[in-house]
Amino acid sequence: MQKVEIKQGILDLLKSSKFGLNVKNLKDELGYSRTTIAKYLNILEQEELVFDQKIGQYRVWLHKDNEDIKSLNVLIFDVYQSMLRNMQTDPDLNITPKKIKKLGMKVASDLQFSELVDEKTFKGADLSDFDKIAELLMKTIDTMCTYYDSYSWRPPIIIKNKNIIIVRMYNSNLISSTNYHFYMLSGFIEYAMNKMAKGAKGSVNVIKIDEKKRLLTFNLSFHYNRYISRVL
Repeated sequence: MQKVEIKQGILDLLKSSKFGLNVKNLKDELGYSRTTIAKYLNILEQEELVFDQKIGQYRVWLHKDNEDIKSLNVLIFDVYQSMLRNMQTDPDLNITPKKIKKLGMKVASDLQFSELVDEKTFKGADLSDFDKIAELLMKTIDTMCTYYDSYSWRPPIIIKNKNIIIVRMYNSNLISSTNYHFYMLSGFIEYAMNKMAKGAKGSVNVIKIDEKKRLLTFNLSFHYNRYISRVL
């Protein structure tokens, strides 16, 4: 591939991306090394055709035509939080956590969150490697959350004889905002997990939201034939 084609390939991918892409995403799509991709991103940045944005622990690149994404996302997220807050507090709306989770699954389907998730890594994982599965589950949640939240993970607890993996989100910025956000998130995660793990069926539920300790507990149960993983 010629230099011009590499540059155009990067531009085409970034222009078609809703959320921006990191160097690994571009490397996987174009088949070039990280060094080569980084080199051409720097050239494109100097030409003011692309720009980068720090989102949580990630650095993503966007096409110049998407410069309004950041400010627009802030507005949209404010509206999203207001809607969920009113759904949670207004009894006349008759909205339940179960309905919010179902809505989250439908939203995830419409937005195609698979663009953000490293499906190849998850599908190729050894399901008997509980440490790896716990890491992938947390990374999947990170993929969906670090665009608008800051938090940390408590170390996973693995109980191999019961096929249980426990992960807990700690100190989320949104834990005192609206609890319905996390029920929506459970729908996002359930949709993404079931799409990645072909032939498997999983369910995701919020078990406990401890605002005092700023600790959020999810329960993710997955069935891969004889393999069952519960993530709390």
